[in-house]
Amino acid sequence: MKDRISIRPRFALLLGLMISLMGSGCRANQESKTTMSRLTKIALPQEFVSDEEGLEKGVSGAFAGVLGEWLIYGGGCNFPDKGPLEGGQKRFYSRIHALRISGEGEVLDTLTLGALERPSGYGASLRSEEGDTLYFIGGTDGTASLRSICRITLNKKGVPTLERQTDALSHGWYEGSAAIVGRRLCLVGGWAAPGRPMREVEAMDLHEGGELRPIAPLPDGVRIQPIAFAHSGKLFVCGGFAPSEGGRAPLMQDRSYALRLGDETAEWQLVSDHPVLEEGGRKLLFVGTAVAYDEVAERIYAVGGVDYDIFRSALEREYRQGLATASGDRAALEDFARQRIEYMTRDPEAYCFMPHTINLDYESGEWSVVATDTAFATAGSALAAQGGTLYLVGGERKPGVRTPDIWQLCLD
Repeated sequence: MKDRISIRPRFALLLGLMISLMGSGCRANQESKTTMSRLTKIALPQEFVSDEEGLEKGVSGAFAGVLGEWLIYGGGCNFPDKGPLEGGQKRFYSRIHALRISGEGEVLDTLTLGALERPSGYGASLRSEEGDTLYFIGGTDGTASLRSICRITLNKKGVPTLERQTDALSHGWYEGSAAIVGRRLCLVGGWAAPGRPMREVEAMDLHEGGELRPIAPLPDGVRIQPIAFAHSGKLFVCGGFAPSEGGRAPLMQDRSYALRLGDETAEWQLVSDHPVLEEGGRKLLFVGTAVAYDEVAERIYAVGGVDYDIFRSALEREYRQGLATASGDRAALEDFARQRIEYMTRDPEAYCFMPHTINLDYESGEWSVVATDTAFATAGSALAAQGGTLYLVGGERKPGVRTPDIWQLCLD
């Protein structure tokens, strides 16, 4: 049976780098003035869930999007046998699935379209401006970055079909964000290869292909796991973090910018300095946050993500652990090992993943809460949106633990 929940929103990792939980608690939510919405848990056929061994445990870093009546998703990774604390190995998945879902959240039909180039995740999922093509872009298999693009369209009968382009990108790319503006695909942040972060926004013609070319330096430098999207000819980039480089401590990228595309003399304009939620004042970092653009409503939605203060403390402690390793400080390393065990064995609520679906006001640069539920408290989930209906696929509930749940959120 479907688990249907009516919710009234309130005011208000993904990464193995998170080593210890610092003392900032989760912020209490306040009453909200936002609209009513309907949240439905999608009941998947058992044979569909078990299509790949281990997939029933759920994944983070999946690809997902909506095309016509179909929710299409695939890839991602998990720890199916035992967690990272017990030495478990991360497993990636490859198959691409499609669900035809009613407005009431009932699964009407299922398909398996094919597979990614190889088992992988943490790429980008984008729909064309015309809404007739879905792209799954790049990703990683855990050791290398991928250059592939999966192109999904609907045939004359409205059924999705898959075309895989193995070497569509001129270099690999993952853990960034992306946007489509006209014919151009823009890659924002992330890694070109393990250990080689992207330092510029790069773009290519989606229809003709060719080499990715830089169009602008990233504002404030390297951004791993930011969110990016396009609206009214502007490219927006929000959040992310800069890992430690050259002895420098890691940085939180807590400023949001916009760039008007097509103007070679244009510069990044500050949209928000240290953005917070309009309701409740929660800091927004957008690491592990799922993002989707609804072309019909012309709205951008973001769901989940890590807690700013907890994640910053974890990165800083990871940096200090590296220093202790270099200096051979055994006492400090033993302390870090103890803290890691304490951190990894906490309940999911202790990680304070953001339990909100939020929406950006393009003019003011302010984010506001659309809906609140514990279902949204994930990192590394995938989000798709179309005509006021959102789908949230999987994600991490705590380090090493994923959820297999798929949720439909209908906004009134």
